[in-house]
Amino acid sequence: MNDWLLIPKLKPESSHRLVCFPYAGGTAATYIRWADWLPDSVELIAVQPPGRSSHIHVPPCLTMNALVRGAHKALESYLSDKPYSIFGHSLGARVAFELVKRLERTGCALPSHLYVSASRAPHLTTLRNPSFTLPDEMFLDKMRRMGGMPDSILRDPEQLALYLPSLRADFRIVDTYRGKVSQVPVPIHCFYSRDDEHIDVEDALAWIDYSRCGFSSEEVGGGHFYVNDCAEFWRAFTNTLEQRIREAGSCPSSGRARNEVKSATGAVRP
Repeated sequence: MNDWLLIPKLKPESSHRLVCFPYAGGTAATYIRWADWLPDSVELIAVQPPGRSSHIHVPPCLTMNALVRGAHKALESYLSDKPYSIFGHSLGARVAFELVKRLERTGCALPSHLYVSASRAPHLTTLRNPSFTLPDEMFLDKMRRMGGMPDSILRDPEQLALYLPSLRADFRIVDTYRGKVSQVPVPIHCFYSRDDEHIDVEDALAWIDYSRCGFSSEEVGGGHFYVNDCAEFWRAFTNTLEQRIREAGSCPSSGRARNEVKSATGAVRP
């Protein structure tokens, strides 16, 4: 184990792993409860980016490349012994996608599925002005209005002072990252909320152009941070995850290195 990763419940007999990336300003704690809710066949690995919680002693990553390189190094030994999927919410979805691209380039085992959640496609720019350059008071006010930050941190000046550098670093990545439309040999399933005030449905569905192996999507309620407490999302996600794991188990190319992945069947929006 290392500071980058949190495995809330070790499941050595599991047949599948689920790797989860948090949203901007989020931590691995977002996914701790999932370990109790997932089936016994799935072991959860939550990524803890530097600069927060158990990883607070390490300076935060300032670029997408640095974040993806660090996550890859931390995860490498967990991605080759059994099939796995990757889930990312908001910024975490784009980080997860860039990781899959890196895994393909380096010939590593690929996930059987990529789940992108509450995220516009990588080539689409944010609709707001940059946040990370704002003065502290304005920046924090904007974060409060966006939601997603624990009240316990917002009310505690000492915690807030520790948390601020990683929060700014995450939004630096949000504001400066510009992806290109490029396809990966992994199926993509997109979750989006009909109540999301930050992501337009059309921008979320633009992920259809990013997979050579198929695309599907699912609408849920709960606003942008539905990943935290929306029962509708959780039911949809677990149902989809279990179905995809069964499908992947019948496909010999699932989770193998890129030179073993078959050509695309085409992306069709349901």
